[in-house]
Amino acid sequence: MKVGVMITNGGTHPPEKWAEQSADQIVDAIQLEPTYVAYEAALQGKNVLRDKVRDALVGLHGQVQSRERDLLKNYMSRIIQPLDPSDHIDEAL
Repeated sequence: MKVGVMITNGGTHPPEKWAEQSADQIVDAIQLEPTYVAYEAALQGKNVLRDKVRDALVGLHGQVQSRERDLLKNYMSRIIQPLDPSDHIDEAL
């Protein structure tokens, strides 16, 4: 599993970047042994899956970012509270 930090340099990341990072985390959970007889085909399959997961998540990440920005405009103290993901579960599923 890959662990990293997205550096903002004072700005925000677009939904595409969040979707890419999310897809990496999800697909990297699939472990392949290099000795597997169909290793190369399975590796290609992981890459195809990664692209599909990323594409599926772009819209959701955009919705979440938009909603959170709108909430912060009127409720800035929200930024220091724990994020409640239940606001986004219906869209995610």
